[in-house]
Order: sequence, then structure tokens, then C-alpha cells
Amino acid sequence: MDTAESSEQRRERLKALAKARVERLVRGQDVSPHVDRPENRLLTQEEADRGLVGLLENGIIEFPIRDKAVRVVRIKEERAPGKHRLICSVSVDGEVLGEPLLCDLKDLETGCAFKVPEALLYKFSNKYVWGRNPYNALFKVIGDRSFTGFLEELRAHRSEQDEQRERLLQRIVEEAERFRDVLVRKYRQLTYMDEYETRETAKFLEEAKRFAGKRLPDLPAAAVAEVIVRLVSEWADEAGQDGSDIAFDASMSPQDYERFCADRFAEAGWTARLTKASGDQGADIVCEADGRRLVVQCKLYSSSVGNGAVQEVIAAREFEYADLAAVVSNAPFTPAAKELASATSVQLLHHDEIPTLKPK
Repeated sequence: MDTAESSEQRRERLKALAKARVERLVRGQDVSPHVDRPENRLLTQEEADRGLVGLLENGIIEFPIRDKAVRVVRIKEERAPGKHRLICSVSVDGEVLGEPLLCDLKDLETGCAFKVPEALLYKFSNKYVWGRNPYNALFKVIGDRSFTGFLEELRAHRSEQDEQRERLLQRIVEEAERFRDVLVRKYRQLTYMDEYETRETAKFLEEAKRFAGKRLPDLPAAAVAEVIVRLVSEWADEAGQDGSDIAFDASMSPQDYERFCADRFAEAGWTARLTKASGDQGADIVCEADGRRLVVQCKLYSSSVGNGAVQEVIAAREFEYADLAAVVSNAPFTPAAKELASATSVQLLHHDEIPTLKPK
């Protein structure tokens, strides 16, 4: 493709520039020569060479190319025997380019290479342009007349992508809102605070993927699930702050009941965390306060709770090196459970009695 400017085109362009200058002069505007404007000043070789020093010392350099502001940021430095290379990102007028700038500090003549954007390859004979410093290499591409149009198209394309992402995000939020209560309940059932005081969300992430597959099957399930986890975790936190945690309901799941009891222990002054769904060694909740540890077994029963629950929490007390142990239920306890609990200092509580068990 021949893009060279003909002599006739050049004359017409210069005439248009001259006419515009005269019009600005008549209006009293600044008509200093275009090449004398600061943003169009060419860097001296000494100034350009200092760019490598700036990247090494500060990790960032900025300079003008024509009428554009260029920023180069070091994102990685590679060192090995006989090798020292900088990998840098490049942005022009605030727009980050997808192509990196590579600077080989072992080659001080043509050590900087910039990959030509694919849309501009027709202008260059090679995929890379080289220079002895970042300015020299980038000037060959960014200083070309065709770069302005490329930058405008890049901005338009990214703006369209941003709008599309915003529409998809809005769609995910709207669909999740329809099932907000269900998702919050699932979040409470499937997440817990681990021993490092970090919330473990792996199981809820799988549930979020299942939700995505059912409600948003045309979107990537993994990406939707990540949004769902962040969104629902915020909803769950808001519910806790508003004091709107789940109330007791005989039809709630065992996991909901554990969460319900953990919230009551927290209200009583304990730091309460739910244990993993499996491998808990008999403890559903571990509470701590003032250097003391309490392990709790929760039983949501429709009949009386037997001494098996007491045996489980005794084992949990040993496993967790706890000071106290309790079994909490909505149901009454059998005589055998009460006898074993009395002999082993295990407290048996209805969930309404949790507020009475305060840290001492």
C-alpha cells in the first residue's frame, strides 16, 4: 500500500496550515511555529540516552514524541550471566499499548526493540523496530503520521469493550439479585473461617459456577462465579452489620443452624468461627475469648439428643485443646446425655440459652 504524500498533496496541506495560522493571527491567538512548541521538541541524543538510566534507577521515564506524551514503565528485569534485559510497558496519552518495549543493556547501540502493533505492520518492513534507547525505538512508530489514527481506533475499541463488560456485569448482578436470599444462605452454609482467620470459599465457588450454568449458560461460568462470590460476600457482610442475620426456623438446614448458633455466640462476646464441613473432629464451632477456647457441637433435631453428641464434643475438646465444651440444640437431651455431660463437664444448652454462656 503506497501511503507516500505526493507533491500536490504536500502543497495543499501546507496551504491549509498557512491559512489556519493566518486565521489564528487575526483572532490574536498564539501562532508560534509548530516545530517550536515544547511538546514537539526533539530530544537530544544525550537526553534520550538518559532514559535507560531512568528506567534502571526509577523504573519509569516520560518524554514527548511529536504531540504525544509517552510513558515507559519497567515491569520486569531479567539478569543472568551475559544477560541483562528490561521489559517495559508503554502508554501514549494515557492509553496503554499491548506491545512491550525490550531493552537489552548488553547492547548499547541497537539494544531497544519495540514490537510494531499489528494494525501498523503495513508501514514497516519488520515486526520490530530498534534503537539505542527507548526514545529512538519508540519514535519510529509513535512519531509516524499513521499512529494518530491507530491510537484513536484503539481508544474506540477499548471503550466499546468497556461498555460491553459493563453490560455483562449488570446482567450478572441483576440475575444474582433475583436469588439474593438463596445465595446468601448458600454462602453461609458453604464458607467458613479457617484456622488462619481467612474465609474459605472454595465450596461456594463451585456453587456459584452451578448457579452460572443454570441462570447464565451463555457466559463463562468461571468468570461469572468470581463476580458472584465477591457480590454475595458483600451481601452477607451487610446482613451481619444490619443485624438481619438469619433467625431460627425449624426448617433451616444443619449448616444454617450452625451459622445461627455461631452468630449467637458472637453476640455473647466470643470470637466464633465455623469449622470445615468434614474433618471437624466433633466441633461445629470454635469460640475464643480472653485466652479461653470453647468447642461447640450443634444438633438440629426433631427428637431428643443422645449421648453420642456429648461423646463427639468431648473428643473435639481434646483435639482442639479447648477449655470448655458444649452441645447446643433446639431439642431436649436424653437422660443418658445429661448424665455423661455432668460427669465430663460438658454444657448442654438450648440455643436460646447461648447468651448466658459468656466469656469469663
